[in-house]
Amino acid sequence: MRREEKVQEVESLKAKLREFPVVAIADFTGVPADLLQNLRRELAGQAEIRVSKRTLIERALKEAGRPGLEQLVPYLRGQPALIFSRLNPFKLYRFLEARKRRVPAKPGSVSSSDVVVPAGEIDLPPGPAVSALQKMGAKARIQAGRVVLQEDFKLLAAGEVVSSEKSDLLAKLGILPVEQSLKITAATEGGLVYLPEVLRVDEKEISQRFQQAHLSAFNLSLSICFPTSQTI
Repeated sequence: MRREEKVQEVESLKAKLREFPVVAIADFTGVPADLLQNLRRELAGQAEIRVSKRTLIERALKEAGRPGLEQLVPYLRGQPALIFSRLNPFKLYRFLEARKRRVPAKPGSVSSSDVVVPAGEIDLPPGPAVSALQKMGAKARIQAGRVVLQEDFKLLAAGEVVSSEKSDLLAKLGILPVEQSLKITAATEGGLVYLPEVLRVDEKEISQRFQQAHLSAFNLSLSICFPTSQTI
């Protein structure tokens, strides 16, 4: 990309950053082109997904001159993208979460979560499967012609790179350990920054927490005889 093109890209990003009330940083590592296209199509009119170089995104965030944007810079992770949205951060997060995919694990892919095979019979033919399980550390045996695990077996840990042996076993067990999703790492609205641990909380739950806090404050003011506009 030539210098002139970089300048144009930064200016274009800054214009979008000023136009939309909600801006989110997302990581699209491992997201296939068809999933990204589907998301863009479904979000049309509500949000725009913009993929650009990390350095250009960082520069645009710093130069746009809007509260909260520069605070997003530390959350540019993996393969970053910007989401310009008219949906509030909670609705945007839930929209993306609802469109996650679980796919088979190819050798070299990364597991999105722990994979634990519960104790008991497993749907594998006796023979080489038992040896493979035992080699991986599982307490497996053949019982009445069936493969049985004597205790729960942690086949994969979150973030683990999948070997060819484990990929083959996962396929035979029908387990889909790899998640494909556009992951929000941070979002801002009205100068406030929201992280995933906050966005996971349901809006109704937040409303209930505020109501409970208000009730607690009301009861406290009554108990200590402190006059307020609500208690007089």
